[in-house]
Amino acid sequence: MLTKILIAAGIGSMMGVLSHAKRNNTIKKPRNTKRTFYPGFLTDMAYGALAAVSVVIVADPNGIERVILTSILGGYAGEGPIAKLEASVVFNIECPVFKMVCHIFLL
Repeated sequence: MLTKILIAAGIGSMMGVLSHAKRNNTIKKPRNTKRTFYPGFLTDMAYGALAAVSVVIVADPNGIERVILTSILGGYAGEGPIAKLEASVVFNIECPVFKMVCHIFLL
């Protein structure tokens, strides 16, 4: 099971970078400014890996080919639900504590 999770994380992270490149038309590198850190493609890579691992754990495919296909699908589609949640009405609530907690757990 550990090998399935590691394969899923690797493939999902690559698919996350590809979805980042598709959305931004380029791969944006991480950068530091004086007060902030812009993660660039690293967040999309993490979202893709997390989504692919979660899909592989839930689906529990029994062959390496199925693990790869499931990881590709999960990694590529991993950012969709997070983007929808971020754009939803939940984040438009004017409670700063709620926003802070949501951003800590989702970003």
